[in-house]
Amino acid sequence: MSNDVIKLKPFDLEKALKGEKVVTRDGTEVTDVRHFPTANQGCTIAAIVLGDIETFTATGIYFSDYSISPMDLFMAPKERVVWVNLHKGGEAGAWWDTQG
Repeated sequence: MSNDVIKLKPFDLEKALKGEKVVTRDGTEVTDVRHFPTANQGCTIAAIVLGDIETFTATGIYFSDYSISPMDLFMAPKERVVWVNLHKGGEAGAWWDTQG
């Protein structure tokens, strides 16, 4: 998954804590997102990335100096399923978007 191809949504701590999928800037899956609001440091989020515990700011930034990193957190794109009827001759008929 490439940020150039797929638009990533900004990290949303509330959604992440409710279980919505999170990825890094380079598309790596992130699991077990935890928030430590009483921590006395800039990085109050911990999560598992490629089997390692990594820390992030509350806005999903990997480095506390706010430089851009491939490890920055984003909300994963949601899969969208669309059904299309193709008719003989290549014409498209009705289509249905399963996401409403």
